[in-house]
Amino acid sequence: MFRALARGLYLAVARLRHVADESPPMRRPSVPEADREIGARHPVLTHGYVALVDYMGDDAAIVQAARVSYGQGTKSVRDDRGLIRYLMRHRHTTPFEMVEYKFLVRLPIFVARQWIRHRTACLAEGTRIFFDLPASLRSERPRVYPVPIEQLWRRFQPTRNREIRHQRNPFYRRERIEAMFVRQLNETTWRIDRAHVRAVSQSGFKPVYRMALEDGKSIECTADHRFRFADGWDTLAHKAGLTQVHGLAVWNPGDYELCVNGTEVVRPAMYHDKSWLEEQIVRKGITPREISDACGVGVETVRMWIRRFDLPRPVSTGFRPGNTYYTQRASRRGIPRGRRMTGNGSEPYRSKAWLEARWVTLGLSASAIARECGSSVSAIRKWLKVHGLTHHPHHGLAPFVRGHIPWNKGRTYRLGRRTLTPEHLAILQSTRAGEASNFWKGGVARDRDSIGRWTTQVAGSVHERNGWTCQLCHERKPVLHAHHVIPVWADVSLSRERSNLTTLCDACHRAVHRDELAYIERLGGGPVTAAFPFRPRGHQRRFFEPKLARIAGFEYVGQKRTYDLEVEGPFHNFVANGIVTHNSVNEHSARYSVVPDEFEVPPAEEIRYQSKRNRQGGDERVTPELAERFRQDLDRLAKEAYEGYTRALEAGIARETARLILPVAYYTQWYWKIDLWNLFHFLSLRLDPHAQEEIRLYAAEIAKIARLVSPTAFEAFEEFQLGGLTLSRREQRAVRALLDGKSPPEACAMAGLPLTREDGKPMTTGEGVEFLEKLERIRRLE
Repeated sequence: MFRALARGLYLAVARLRHVADESPPMRRPSVPEADREIGARHPVLTHGYVALVDYMGDDAAIVQAARVSYGQGTKSVRDDRGLIRYLMRHRHTTPFEMVEYKFLVRLPIFVARQWIRHRTACLAEGTRIFFDLPASLRSERPRVYPVPIEQLWRRFQPTRNREIRHQRNPFYRRERIEAMFVRQLNETTWRIDRAHVRAVSQSGFKPVYRMALEDGKSIECTADHRFRFADGWDTLAHKAGLTQVHGLAVWNPGDYELCVNGTEVVRPAMYHDKSWLEEQIVRKGITPREISDACGVGVETVRMWIRRFDLPRPVSTGFRPGNTYYTQRASRRGIPRGRRMTGNGSEPYRSKAWLEARWVTLGLSASAIARECGSSVSAIRKWLKVHGLTHHPHHGLAPFVRGHIPWNKGRTYRLGRRTLTPEHLAILQSTRAGEASNFWKGGVARDRDSIGRWTTQVAGSVHERNGWTCQLCHERKPVLHAHHVIPVWADVSLSRERSNLTTLCDACHRAVHRDELAYIERLGGGPVTAAFPFRPRGHQRRFFEPKLARIAGFEYVGQKRTYDLEVEGPFHNFVANGIVTHNSVNEHSARYSVVPDEFEVPPAEEIRYQSKRNRQGGDERVTPELAERFRQDLDRLAKEAYEGYTRALEAGIARETARLILPVAYYTQWYWKIDLWNLFHFLSLRLDPHAQEEIRLYAAEIAKIARLVSPTAFEAFEEFQLGGLTLSRREQRAVRALLDGKSPPEACAMAGLPLTREDGKPMTTGEGVEFLEKLERIRRLE
C-alpha cells in the first residue's frame, strides 16, 4: 500500500517536472552593472583604452557548473559564496571557465608584446602534438611520440578517487606530461629544439578549417590561428584571407609556404580519421570486416579504432553469408546451436535520464528495457549500477520468499573434459576452416609469413634433435628458438630445409641477429656469397632541420571543440601534426589599414634605471635631465619614422612592408576573448609590482570590469591568489624554525636558503632573499 502511494506521488512530481521542462528556454543571464559598461571606453595612457564588448555568465554560472560536477548534495552544504571560495582555494579551474569576456583594447605595441597570452584555444580535437622520446634523444636518433591534444587536456585535469586515502597525487598525470619533450622551433638557430608544456586550455566549439599541405600534412584549426610562414608569423585569415561562405572555405589564391618540422610524413590509414570512419559505420552502414578488407588490415584493428573513437558498434551478423553455419554457432561440446542476434546499434541506456524514466517512472524490468533497446539484460543491469539506480527506493527487486525452490536444486554436473565423437570433430573442423575461421585473411599469405609458420611447426623436432640445448652456448635454457643457419635472405631455397635449422637460446639468438654473417660458420654453415639487401634509411638530421611546405587548400569542417597549449619560452611555438604552430590574438593589422600617427611617450617619473635584480624591469628613477633627453629623442625619432612611413605609402610601397619603419611606441588594437580563470592568471601576472607600469594600468582597468560581472569570484581571487603566498618546501622548513624561536637568518641557514655569496657579500636575488621579502610582506599586513 505504502509503496503504491509513494510511486503515485513520484509519478505526479515527474509529470510536473516534465511540464516545466516544456516551458520557454531561459534567458541569457545578465548583470545590470556590467551591461552599463558595455561599449564604454576606459582611458589608459595617452591614446589607449579598454572597452568591454560582451560577456557570458556570472557568479551563478560558476556555481551551477560546480554543482553539476560535485552532485546535488552540495546545495545543502554550502552557499554560493562559500562554494566559490572553496573552488578558488582548491584551484578547480573548470567552473571558472564558464564565464567569458570579450574586450576591445587599444595599446602601444611594446605593451602588446607583453600582453599576448598564448592560450587562445584554436586547435581542433584530434590534432597531434609531437613529442620526442627521451631514450631516442640520448641515442641521437629522435623518435616522434604524437599525442592528441584532447588527451593532453584530460591528463592535465586532476584525478579523483572516492576514498581520500587512495588519492596520493591527483596531478601525477600532469607532471608526467610536463616532463616530456615537445618539439619546438628555435627561431634563433632555425633548428627543431625541445621545450616543456606548461598548460593546456579548452574553450568550447569554434568554426574550424582543415588546411592541407602539398607534402601530405594537414591540421584543423580556426582562421585566426597563427603559423610560421616564409616571411614570418601570421594568421590564416590575414595571410590567405580565409573565411567561410555558406559552409564553404573561401581564400585568396596565392603561393603560401609554411614551416614544417622536415620529417617525412607517412599518410595515416583512412580508419585513423574519426569523421571518415563515422561516415562509413553510421551513415553508410558498412561493416568492420568490409572496411578492413578495403584497407588491407585485420577486422580487429578496425574495431579497436571504433572503440577508441567511441562510435556506435554495428550489428553483429555472425559468420559470412554462404557459410552453412551462418545462423548457428558451435557450443563447447561441438553441438551447433542458434546464434543470438542481439543489439540494434542503439544504446539509449547510456543516458541516465532515459534509463531512470523507464526503470523508476514506468517501473519496467531490466529484461523489458533490454527488449526495447535491443541489448542484453546484463548490459542494462551494468548501466543501472553505473548510474546508481540499482537500489532505487521506488524500484527494487523482490527478495526470495519463504519456501522458494532454486531452479538447480538436486541437479548434478559431470566435470572434466568430454571425449568428442568423430561427428563432433568434423563439425568443429568445418566451422573453423576456410572462411569460417577467425584467422581467415583471404587465403593469401606472404612468403615470409609462410616460412615463419613452417619454422614454428618444426621447431619442436629441431630442438629434440639437438637435445634441447643451445648450439652456441651449449646450455639448456627455458626459451629456445629455431634459427636458420643460412639466412633466408641469402638462400631462399634452404628456408624450408630442416637441416638448415639449429637451436639457439634467447640471448644467443639476439646476439646472432646483430651480425648473422659472423656466426654462420660457427653454426656449421657454408660460406655466403649473397650480399645483405641493405635498405638505406633517411638522414637523421631531417628531424632537426625544418623546411617549407606549400599550402594545397582549405576545407571548412564545421564547429569543433578547440584546445591550445602553453609552452615554456623564449619561443612560444610547438609542432602539431608536423607543422610549426603558434597562438594568436585578433590584432589590428597594418597590412590593410594605415597606422594612425599616435605613439606613447612615457612621463618623466616613469623612466627608470635598469634594475639589478629584475632583468625585465626598472629600479630607481633617472635624473630629470636624462629623462627629458630620452623623451625628446623618442618624440623626434617617432615623428621621423612616421614621416618615412608616410613617404613609403605615397611612393606605392605595400603597407605590410612600409609598417616596418614604425617603432614599438605606436599604437595597435585587438579584440581579446578570454575566460575567467585565464583572466585571473593574466591579472596575477600583470598586477604584480614587478610587472611593467604600463601593462599594470591596463590590468587595473580590466580588473574593475571583471569585478562587475563576477564580484564573488573576484573577491575569492583577491583573497587566495593576489593576497596569498606560496611557500616552497625549504621555506616551510624556515617557517617551522621561526616558530621554534630562531631568527630569520638562522632559519634560512637551517632550511638551506642562502643569504650570502661565496665571497661573503650579501645576495640581492635568490630564494633566501625572496623568503625574507615574503616575511616582510606578512609584517606589513594591516
